[in-house]
Amino acid sequence: MNAVIPEPRTAAPATGQDPGPRIAGPWRVHPADPGLTGVAATVQALLEPHLGSRLLPLGTVQRPDVPTLTLALGDGADGSTAPIGVAPDGAARPVDESYRLTVEADGILCRAATPAGVFRAATTALQLLATSGDRVPRQELTDAPRHAWRGLLLDPARGYLTPDEVRQVIDLAALYKLNVLHLHLTDNEGWRLEIPGIPQLTAPAPDGTPRAFYTTADYRELQAYAAERFVTVVPEIDLPGHCATLREALPGLPDAPVPEWLAGRFPFVAPLDLTDRATQEAVAAILADVCRLTDGPFVHVGGDEAVGATDESFAHSVRELRALVRKSGKRPLGWQESSRAGVDPDDILDAGGRVLLSPQSHLYLDRAYASEIVPAGREGDAARLGFPTYRPLGVEHTAAWDPASHGIPEDRVAGVEATVFAESVESLDDVTTLLLPRLASVAAAAWSGRAPDWTGHRARLAHHGRLWEQRGLAYLPSTEIPWVTGHEG
Repeated sequence: MNAVIPEPRTAAPATGQDPGPRIAGPWRVHPADPGLTGVAATVQALLEPHLGSRLLPLGTVQRPDVPTLTLALGDGADGSTAPIGVAPDGAARPVDESYRLTVEADGILCRAATPAGVFRAATTALQLLATSGDRVPRQELTDAPRHAWRGLLLDPARGYLTPDEVRQVIDLAALYKLNVLHLHLTDNEGWRLEIPGIPQLTAPAPDGTPRAFYTTADYRELQAYAAERFVTVVPEIDLPGHCATLREALPGLPDAPVPEWLAGRFPFVAPLDLTDRATQEAVAAILADVCRLTDGPFVHVGGDEAVGATDESFAHSVRELRALVRKSGKRPLGWQESSRAGVDPDDILDAGGRVLLSPQSHLYLDRAYASEIVPAGREGDAARLGFPTYRPLGVEHTAAWDPASHGIPEDRVAGVEATVFAESVESLDDVTTLLLPRLASVAAAAWSGRAPDWTGHRARLAHHGRLWEQRGLAYLPSTEIPWVTGHEG
């Protein structure tokens, strides 16, 4: 058995008696097509934490004693089965991410009809190199995704990550064939994106303390880095609620109207009133800059937990936010609650329109781990991390989630997205501890469209701890998993 996650659709031993290539010696990456030179450079960078000095420079001449990871356009698998008419990169139909991977005695051949498919095959090859024993077993794998949108939300608004740390998460997402990074950039706790039209949003605090945020250059570089890994960045500016930082930067914006019974007793930061001209102009300037700076086709406008606004005020605000995004040539996304403002046929939401499946019950990975699966010595992390009102659960619970269990017609499902909100995190280690090993289970379901078989999945997961260790990523070694250490088979 191989330990690839998501589990490939088909896997068969390759013909011939020669053993597969050794992992311990030198390796080289070779693009067989000039159009894959950039993909090869990205694959080379992803492999470096695992092969180190054994990875020969790109362009190294072929030698009979050095196995090669070959990237080639041509015969892939049977094509993507993802049924959605909009892919994260804005294509009219999903990009073909299907691939065929063959392990021969002299190396690994990754073949696909598109560069995206070749890259997905290469991440499978990387997993084989990181999780196999002394040799990569000879085999042929074919695979293709079920869902076109396979996303992960990060929350730098509450738990800021540096650009380098975000890049590490992008790498992790790409290794498990996720293709969307949703950045929750604004909330009551912080505003993390420079808006050239309103510099007050990221100006130093009143006491002179600098604020942590992504400059426009940072944001463009993160998008380019993600695109090289076939990951689309989706920014979220969460309005009309969650707006304390916006109110601090632009004092005096009026509150949204509240129901009569709540007047004078409102316990939260008041939502914005987008019927107010000054508020509408400020929000329009913000969204125009965000849309201008965003390479991908989507901008998320939030629309959740606007607690206290009247139904009329909330509906007007959401419709205005959507219109402003569309005016700038982007497609708006929103949280489930935004469907209260009505749903257009092309809207992508957490409910209504086309649905991104992100149920809190399984895909909110800011959930604490159950104490009974926490290994000795990690009790402190387990007790500290996780949203306090969620019931702590284990890895098997996450892996049991079936995307088809919600009874939503397939043509209404845009894809799957996991979240890791950051109320409890203080570092990248905290984020990856919440993500790992659970993110691999979500990725498996998002790619295949079904829950992975737990027995086989936990056996595969057992080999991935050393992959994360090689990349310097913290994780929770759940006692549910029979972890393989060192270079055991």
